[in-house]
Amino acid sequence: MFKKMKTSPFGGISELKQIAIEQNIKRISYAACILIVFEIKILFDPSFSENIFLQIGYFLITVIGLFYTIFTLVNYKNIVANPKKARNVFISYWILTACLGMTPFFISDIQKGMPVNVGIMLVLLCVIPMYVKSDIIPVVLGYTVFNVIIAVSFEAGINYIVDVVSLAAIGIVLAYLVQQRYIDMIVKFKLETRIDPLTGVLNRRGGLDKMQTVIELSKRHGMAVAVYMVDIDFFKEFNDKYGHIKGDQVLKEITEEICKVFARSADVVCRFGGEEFVVCISTPSIKDADLMAKRLRRSIEHLAIVSPRSEVSDFLTVSVGYTVYKPSGYADYDTIDEIALIAEADAAMYAAKNSGRNTVYSFDSKSDNNDVVEISIG
Repeated sequence: MFKKMKTSPFGGISELKQIAIEQNIKRISYAACILIVFEIKILFDPSFSENIFLQIGYFLITVIGLFYTIFTLVNYKNIVANPKKARNVFISYWILTACLGMTPFFISDIQKGMPVNVGIMLVLLCVIPMYVKSDIIPVVLGYTVFNVIIAVSFEAGINYIVDVVSLAAIGIVLAYLVQQRYIDMIVKFKLETRIDPLTGVLNRRGGLDKMQTVIELSKRHGMAVAVYMVDIDFFKEFNDKYGHIKGDQVLKEITEEICKVFARSADVVCRFGGEEFVVCISTPSIKDADLMAKRLRRSIEHLAIVSPRSEVSDFLTVSVGYTVYKPSGYADYDTIDEIALIAEADAAMYAAKNSGRNTVYSFDSKSDNNDVVEISIG
């Protein structure tokens, strides 16, 4: 039922990866604040004024932490909308923190013979970022090798190196226990709050969230986006005649057909409410958007589900309204959002309904009257 969680909402990014992107960017500020607060104790260390490594370390940790905290808070939406940029921000923070900001503290650990700061950073590295299983071992091993190199370079004792390696082994176990339990919890929560339990596609909340990402990316890259509102004709009468159990089965069949038509990993399909569905896709042209709408209309009718009323067709049909958003030439470039585009598609869908159903209408964004639609019968 929940197979849609395995598909990619946009640009080949899986649902779980998108969650990880959002969480990892948010957690940069958490990690920065934890390190800054924890290392405040260094200021009260009697050796602080005499230990150049502690002074440099505290300065670097503070500068890196404050910069990334401010940067990610101010630019959060833009960062998470671009997976490559988000990954670069995420990786650069942890590399700079673990391999630059914390290195003076690691050297101080070697001088004292106890890898205290190595352990603190390892805990943060294992617990705060959100990993998939395949990431955990490379991250911890890389961190461990880095610390062993520093230890050897500064002639640390064998006991210190053994302690570092032992901490790494504990860190891998800790990361698996914490990360997998947390990921399972997140996925379950997302399923319950964003997936329609009957059809298995996104519900309204999940659909709006994914559409927002698609539209932001379209603005960034100048891609056209088509939004469709799909309504099953005479579905209330179908339920009244054949019962709600049969109606639920039909909803599942029609949902599967919609997903077959809009089957790309980037396509967003959601049940907007009742027998209404919203689809959001990137499209090369208005002509292609129109062809997809007509294809959907025909494929639903070809399911040959008997209609309770035969004046339009002997089989259940859909009325489809759609609108196409082009960032480069759209008058409301800075303000258009998923709600506005759904409203346009909805107006076109109602025009299709009023024209006799089983038709496709497109919203005329160039018209002086925003309620005007142009007919495109498929």
